[in-house]
Formats: sequence, C-alpha cells, structure tokens
Amino acid sequence: MGEDTLVGAADHWSMWALLLVSAAAGLLAERTRWGAKVSGAVISIGCGFVLSNLGVIPASAPAYDLTWTYLVPLAIPLLLVRANLVEIFRRSGPTLLSFCIGAAGTVLGAVLAYWLVPLGAEANKLAGIFCATYVGGSMNYMAVAKTLQLRSGDLLAAGVAADNLVMTVYFLVLFALPELRLVKKFFKTRRAAVEQAVKGATAESVPITSTSLTASLAFSALLCAG
Repeated sequence: MGEDTLVGAADHWSMWALLLVSAAAGLLAERTRWGAKVSGAVISIGCGFVLSNLGVIPASAPAYDLTWTYLVPLAIPLLLVRANLVEIFRRSGPTLLSFCIGAAGTVLGAVLAYWLVPLGAEANKLAGIFCATYVGGSMNYMAVAKTLQLRSGDLLAAGVAADNLVMTVYFLVLFALPELRLVKKFFKTRRAAVEQAVKGATAESVPITSTSLTASLAFSALLCAG
C-alpha cells in the first residue's frame, strides 16, 4: 500500500524539485553564521527529515534510489578532484588511526546494544547493518541488509527511520562541538592548522566553468564505471 503524502513517489518532477530546494536551502543557510556552524549538509538532511515527517514527501521513492545508486557514487570522486594528495598521504597515518579507533568503538557499541536492547529475532542482523552503516556510511545499509538476507520491509523501513533520526542528531552535535569553548581550548593547535588549510584552499580556488564541470563529471563517471 502506498504512502499517503502530499507528493507521491511517482511524481518525479515534484520530488526532484523538493530535493533540490532542500539542497539549495542547505547551501544558502551555510552562508550564515549559524548555518556555517551546523553545515549545509546537515541542514539539507534536516529539511528532508521535516518534509518526510510532515507527510509532504514519502519515505521511499525512485528519486532516492537514483540518488544513492548514481549521484552519490558520482559525487565521491569529485571530492578528490582538487584534493591535495601530498597532504592527504602525509596525514593519512593519524587519520587512519582515528578511523580505526572510531570503528572499534562502533563495533563495541553495536555488540553492547545487541545485548541490552531487545529487537526480536532479527536483532543480530540489525546490529550488523547498523554497525556497517556507522563505520562505512549509509550506502552500506542496503548492501549489508542484502548480504545478511534481512528481507522484512517493515524492519528495513524502521531501521532507515531510526538511522536517519540518530544520524541527524549526531551530525548536529558533531558539527556543534568545534564551536564549544572547551573544545577550542583543547584542540587549539589542530584547529588553527585546519582553519589555515581551509583559508589556503579557498584562496587558491578557481571559478567553475561548464568545461571544467563537464570534465570533472566525465572523470568521476569513468572512475565509477571502472
């Protein structure tokens, strides 16, 4: 049975219009002082979260599938187009260590939650799915669900809803932490280095043209195809 929402899942133009409006709202809000603290990505996610919970857009739609299947993989290589690879390799050691510590904490948290929170007969599969999602990103959700053969539509939908809610709150807290006085004091040296790097990258930025945009998208598509 379909969802009773203002914009139906099959109303593709309206769906894309609202998704793009949410993205634009995030980009515009990021120019403000409060928006810069939260980040445009979180604001855009929040817009979608509000629209979905108000019954404006459905929880599942072909537009979402297209985004996760094609647009997200296409966007990931674009992050590296203007990346300073020398700096990335130089800092990869501490970053990798931080990632491993975070991943280990996620695994331990998933195991602990499995024993403390009763989620029924499929609790072990849900724990594995959430663990993979929080370690490797949201794209792992459906992939791991398929691997673990979790086919219950209700459980998958409930898991997505819980994931989106928790991650929205998590991102809000995460992006707010750097603005706390105690955090600024404790990470003063690293924060200054990061801000200097961001300023340098901004100063060296060049305007985006139709040619550079097309070339970048073609490069990203080739990487995805390979």
